[in-house]
Amino acid sequence: MKAQDFRGFIEQLGDLTEVQRSALAAALAGKGSGNEAIALIEMQFSAAPACGHCKSERFGSWGHASGLRGYRCRDCHRTFNALTGTPLAQLHRRDAWLDYARALVDRVSLRKAAERANIGLEASFRWRHRFLKAARDKRPSIVTGIVEADETLILKSWKGSKRLVARAPRKRGGQPKKLGTSPTDYDIVLIMRDRHKVTTDHILPNFEGATFDVVNGPGRRP
Repeated sequence: MKAQDFRGFIEQLGDLTEVQRSALAAALAGKGSGNEAIALIEMQFSAAPACGHCKSERFGSWGHASGLRGYRCRDCHRTFNALTGTPLAQLHRRDAWLDYARALVDRVSLRKAAERANIGLEASFRWRHRFLKAARDKRPSIVTGIVEADETLILKSWKGSKRLVARAPRKRGGQPKKLGTSPTDYDIVLIMRDRHKVTTDHILPNFEGATFDVVNGPGRRP
């Protein structure tokens, strides 16, 4: 499939019915392999091809390496592949990636995820952070039609941070310093979902200041 045709396919996913979505999910839920993982990576890259170093769209083919197509940027003159600049770059055992990704979706423990993917416990811990980092910023850029939105408050967590300032460490659960909904104690998350079940979220700086309107662009909340 050509890159232009694939972009058109991606744009039409939001118009699928629930039955069609289930059929597509079932087709994608087959037994994974290294070749399948590479094919999915190449397809994702073809949807928005750009240099992994400088984000330039001016590049040419540059052979193959480790099963992936290589490219050379005409602007920064560096070579790259579909994984360059992503959290999955230089991560080994691609044959186990799909199994591990499905384990994350099923929300199993690190040990069970390691058993499914046939990797060690230490590798499972590293992979979880790599995979979650890769998915963290992957969200729909737009919702359409009738949209439902709500806010949720999540108590700020500095677990594992070596830069904790302004307060002493607290025990599991903890309590906020102030009563109410202070932005200094909470992350304010706006969650939106349309009738096609496209869901996205954004962290708000506060309840009253200027925020980002996903329909009309930057502005103030109504």
